Amino acid sequence: LYSWMTREGVDAAFFLDSDVMLFSNISHMTIKQGCDAYVSIPDQHEFSSFDWTAWAGSGYLRRSVLSSYLSFVLDIYSQEPALEFLRKKSKESPFVCDMTTWYLFIVRSDEHQRQRFKASA
Repeated sequence: LYSWMTREGVDAAFFLDSDVMLFSNISHMTIKQGCDAYVSIPDQHEFSSFDWTAWAGSGYLRRSVLSSYLSFVLDIYSQEPALEFLRKKSKESPFVCDMTTWYLFIVRSDEHQRQRFKASA
């Protein structure tokens, strides 16, 4: 998605996951001024439960957010402390997937959530 957005000069996109159908015309969809992304974050358990999800598989994203997310994912998968943390999460509450990394990206981006993350790590 990021490569396509960059190649085509698209700054923001509304996209759907492969198993989602849209039955509405969204050409008149209004995005809040200053909004960079819409993602779904269900009610979360305690951070220490390792039961984390954030869904960005269908929604609205600016290319800048996607770029930051991709950099974040490459960073966490290339640093041993982060990898060890993901291994621990995998043992406690399997699975590590894109929903896990989106959740961690959001936590890192939010000051309040970042403090919870540091306290639980």
